[in-house]
Parts: sequence; structure tokens; C-alpha cells
Amino acid sequence: MTRPPTPVCMAKHVLVVRYAALGDVAMLWAVLDACLADSPSLRFTLMTRKQISKHLPQRDRLTVIGLDLDTTYQRPGSLLAFYYGWLRSHQPDQVLDMHQHLRTASLRWLARLFRYPLYTLAKDRKGRRQLLKDKRSQVAPMQSQYVKVLHQAGLLVQWPPKRQPLPRRSASQAMGRLILAPFASKASKAWDTDQAMALASLWADAGGTVTFLGSPNELQSLPDSSNSAINTIPPSDESSLWSEASVAMVCDSANQHLAAIHRLPMVSLWMGTSPLAGFLPFSHGKRMSLSLPEPLPCQPCSIFGSETCHVGGFPCRQLSASVVFRALQAVLH
Repeated sequence: MTRPPTPVCMAKHVLVVRYAALGDVAMLWAVLDACLADSPSLRFTLMTRKQISKHLPQRDRLTVIGLDLDTTYQRPGSLLAFYYGWLRSHQPDQVLDMHQHLRTASLRWLARLFRYPLYTLAKDRKGRRQLLKDKRSQVAPMQSQYVKVLHQAGLLVQWPPKRQPLPRRSASQAMGRLILAPFASKASKAWDTDQAMALASLWADAGGTVTFLGSPNELQSLPDSSNSAINTIPPSDESSLWSEASVAMVCDSANQHLAAIHRLPMVSLWMGTSPLAGFLPFSHGKRMSLSLPEPLPCQPCSIFGSETCHVGGFPCRQLSASVVFRALQAVLH
């Protein structure tokens, strides 16, 4: 457990910036949420990408600003002007750069110019490279790196936070709705779609319902199913989908962190990547990380995922639907 700092600073409003990726921002959101629970008088403004902001839950005292970095604020000068105007009008007590990217360089410069206390994230790139050399090594969780910055700023946060009890499920909700997200940004992190559809059929046959989660193009790649309990249409309201589901099956992707911040029990699949690389979610619900029963010598082949397989055929993705089904049943009970 990460201990909170002493003494605690008197900051009331803190600006936090993190633009990518969705999973990283979701992990950061969870840490900020825990910090707010420990500090009733504190509030955060989180700046991120516009498309990422749409996936984050609403939270009192946590304002999310989604910036369109592909058009409106694509030019460095326009982003600098936005930072300048926002800082002058809102005057936060502190600035936390959780990205350390070229897009945040001008913000750091302005924070120093205006003499705002500035704290920045130090990324553990060395530890991640070591994991690929020594499969037994482990990288500090990304959340703990965010917590370290908060502690440096004198902000009170205990991590991991105390687990909060979730509503008890009735016997009639034995299966419920499964969110099935076999897709990922890299090929080595995505699950086999035939196995994913087989899992959906197992879940539906057991009396549950299934909603696949993915982009329209990803959903179109799924095998056809005539089962009315299996839905492959993109949800109109993703936040309602998370809140109404009973359990989720996700890959090493942003979806595992979205499931976590919605406090949903989950099974996460790790194929070409490793749960030891620092990207495991913290969840108030039960969680299980799943890989092949007998890990391959080449696992993990990368930290962030790969589009190619140097041994051919991505054998790491051959987890069976029955194994995943049993894991889902385990996290529900």
C-alpha cells in the first residue's frame, strides 16, 4: 500500500493533464477519484483528448475537458493560447503533467512563467525493457506512478484505496449480461473472434445475454449469429452498458480499465503482453487475469502489443472459450 504524504498541502483546485491513451487516462481517473474520496475540499480539472473524455464517468469535483487535438488545437500555437487563457481565467493552485509529451511542453513553460507549482510524471521505461529480457521481473503499476506525483504535490491519497462493498447479486441474476470485448489496438492483444463467438454462445445457452463491445468495423468482423441473446450492434449509450452489465470479458486494452472504474467484475486476457508490465487495473469488483495454462517461451513479446508475430500465427491467442467461460463464472461468485 502506498502511504499518503505528510504534511498535506492546502491546494483546492489542481489541473491535471494526460492526453493518451484511453487506458492510461482511465487509470489516472481512478487515482484522482480515490484522491477526491480522501480530500473532501479538493477538486480536479482533467484535460485529455475529446474522444477519450466521452468514455469517462461523471464525478463530482472532477471536471473533464476534452480537447480536439486533431483539428482545433492541432497547431502548437493554438494549444499554447488555450493553455494561457485557461490558466489566467481559472488560476489553479497546482499543475500536474501526467503525460510529459511535446503537447504538454508549453503548459509546463507557462506554469513556470506564472509560478504555479508544477509536478511531472517520470515514466518507468527502463523497467519495461527489463521485463522483456527477464520474464520474472515486474514493473511498478502505472497507478502507483500517478500516486507518486500526487504525493510529491502534497496531495492526500491512499493507494490502493479501501475496497468498497458492491451490491449483492440475487440468485435470479446468476448469469446476467456479459460485455464481451475481444478487440484491442494491437493484433497480439486481441482474442480470436471465433473463440469469442463460441464464448457468447456458451453464455447465452446458460441463460445470460451478451453485448459485444467494439468499433463498427470490429463488430463487422465477428462471425454471424442468429441467437437473439447475442447483440453485435454498437451500444448507443456506453456508460449505461457498463452500469447495467453483470461481468465483462476484456483483453489487455482500455476496456479493462473502463470496466474497473465502473466497478464491474471482469476477466482480462493477456496474450502477447503481460500483467506484470504495470497496466493491471484496480477494481472494487472481482478480477481475474487469464493467459494460456502453459505460457509460451515467447510470452510476453512486447509491452504495448504488436501487429506481427515472430513465431507466426499468434499462438498466444489460442485461449479456449470454455476456459474463459469458467473464469467468468468464478468472478461472479
